[in-house]
Amino acid sequence: MSFTQLRRGASALLPASSVRALRYPAFRRWAGADAVSQLGTWAQALALSWVVLELTGSTAALGLALALQSAPQLLLGAWGGALADRLPLRPLVTATQLAQAGCAGALAVLAWTGTGTVPLLLLLALLQGLVQVVDGPAHGLFAQQLVPEQDLPNAAALGSVTSSGGRVIGMALGGAVLGTVGASWLFAANAVTFAGVARLVHRLPADQIRALPRAEGDSGSVRAGLRYALGHRALLVLLALVLVTSSLGRSFSVTTAALVQGPLGGDAAAYALCSAAFALGALLGGLLAARLRTLSLRVVLASAGLAAVGQVLAAASPTATVLNALMIPVAGACVVLDTAVGCHLVLDTPPALRGRVLALRGLVAAAAGTAGAPLLGAMCEVLGARLTIAGSGLVVLAGVLAAAVALRLIAVRAGSWTGWLRGRAAGLLPAPALS
Repeated sequence: MSFTQLRRGASALLPASSVRALRYPAFRRWAGADAVSQLGTWAQALALSWVVLELTGSTAALGLALALQSAPQLLLGAWGGALADRLPLRPLVTATQLAQAGCAGALAVLAWTGTGTVPLLLLLALLQGLVQVVDGPAHGLFAQQLVPEQDLPNAAALGSVTSSGGRVIGMALGGAVLGTVGASWLFAANAVTFAGVARLVHRLPADQIRALPRAEGDSGSVRAGLRYALGHRALLVLLALVLVTSSLGRSFSVTTAALVQGPLGGDAAAYALCSAAFALGALLGGLLAARLRTLSLRVVLASAGLAAVGQVLAAASPTATVLNALMIPVAGACVVLDTAVGCHLVLDTPPALRGRVLALRGLVAAAAGTAGAPLLGAMCEVLGARLTIAGSGLVVLAGVLAAAVALRLIAVRAGSWTGWLRGRAAGLLPAPALS
């Protein structure tokens, strides 16, 4: 195949309108550095899991390490969002990236010297979780400073592509490197990627970074953020949809494992293929989100409904091949849903409150994931994999229908009968004003 043919194929897959956020030099450099950092992050996640298992031989210890990384988000996420809304973003992101580089570097030293103990590894996992409480919303807000407001949906979609692709490639590279040179090099490489992002953020030209309003005084408090969220019913409906879909429609690592190992009679290789199919679907979903001109509430509800229907159909899969085929559109719909919800929460929230809204969304998703995985695992043991997957998919579908009805009622009260699916243009979501 010639270079011209490859270029035409790439243009058909990603036309210029799909990558319009990359027209801006600062965002282009940020996206490149973030893509490399995503590779390192997922490779390190794999390496850390392996090291903990190697030291302890206990999946419970591994679960504790993962819980320590997510617990700070559940407990302190709102305060992390408040800091992101208050503090200057460039020095804040530089500091959080350097802190994460320090954690990864410490892991590398422990692995190189053979002095790593379970308590030290758990402590570093907790420290990483604490840093990510602030880095998550600050990271998202800083990216918003690099593109105009009208191109934020495309920037968010490209971020989904980066995240999905980084997970697939990072885990694959991590597995290859882990089996050859060991975990220490993965930790060291991740430290370098974090330091590279920090250096980029510090050196970006000031005229390529647009200013976002900063919260001051009482308007920057956690209480003000919660008061804002509670005062907008449509925002609460979207967060409730995130809660339902994330808790009952996302723990595929648990449910598909039970389905493959049980009714389908597959082995580890079959489960790996299912995971690869899901990863491919996530990548395709990100590309689709990038191609969409608008990510309206119609897209939110349609993608959530498609994922739920696909989940119900997956429960009846007669073979692993059919299951893999269904996982691709399900994963793609999940990524489009995440991107569309994120765009609404950002674009329909005043800039000085976005950090807290992003943190609230992260808190809801973390809580859903923490509760959903063990709940679905227990249901699989009691009810069986097929009934669990189908039943949870039907509950998600009911939640989507309830969200559609609730959003329609909110729109009717706002005086919009016909344009309610267009989001803020219909007066459905809050306009960007602090009042």
